Amino acid sequence: MEPITEEQRIAAEEQQAAIEQARKDPLHPYGNPCAVCGSEHDEENWGVLGWIGILPLSLCADCSQGMVSMVLDHMPVEELEEAVMIRKAAEAAEMAEIAEVSKPE
Repeated sequence: MEPITEEQRIAAEEQQAAIEQARKDPLHPYGNPCAVCGSEHDEENWGVLGWIGILPLSLCADCSQGMVSMVLDHMPVEELEEAVMIRKAAEAAEMAEIAEVSKPE
């Protein structure tokens, strides 16, 4: 196993500091129980942490997958196809931008 570089050590410390700061912030979803089923936050198997507008939202993996399934079940096929095409176009544009930036001069 290769030794940890200084950059990796610093990145890990910064990540841990960000997690600790998030835990102290009552408006941050980190560490909150699932908003649907109330299960406790699990570091290893968690679904979604984020905001809906300014409201913090924390969902376990099961509830986040259930919400995605529910949305997909109620979307017309045409809208799903359009959403996939838009996503693929956005990914292609992002990859082209990355290739342009990383191109040697």
